Amino acid sequence: MESVSQSLLEEVTRRLAAEFALDQVWLFGSHAWGAPDEGSDLDLLVVVRESNEPPIRRAQRAHRCLRGLGVAKDVLVKTRAEVERFRAVRSSLEAEIGEKFPVMHEVSAEHLWKCKGDQSMSDVFEKLLLEKGGESGRAFAVA
Repeated sequence: MESVSQSLLEEVTRRLAAEFALDQVWLFGSHAWGAPDEGSDLDLLVVVRESNEPPIRRAQRAHRCLRGLGVAKDVLVKTRAEVERFRAVRSSLEAEIGEKFPVMHEVSAEHLWKCKGDQSMSDVFEKLLLEKGGESGRAFAVA
């Protein structure tokens, strides 16, 4: 099975940006490593600036806005404060994502996908995979 396409990630970005005040969206797991299998879902950590909603309600909103994409997904939506609090806990998912999955792509103010500099997404991702021995990931952050 192939990893997710740039066009799918663009659509995910667009929908999440329309739903939330995004700080970052991290793609992690098998799709980020470039080694998904038939049972792989799209693992996303969505970081919002702030929210008074409980995490389950935020996750429900994320799943609802991502309906109809034709891919299974697991979406966590956390505030910037929640992520920072748990990044200090070495055994937390936030710490693991922060260590293993570098920010590679940014979302402009118009919420459009772009690669840093003038490199293509595949060039950047391939370079990172080689540097990290295949254990790399992707994230895109709001500029």
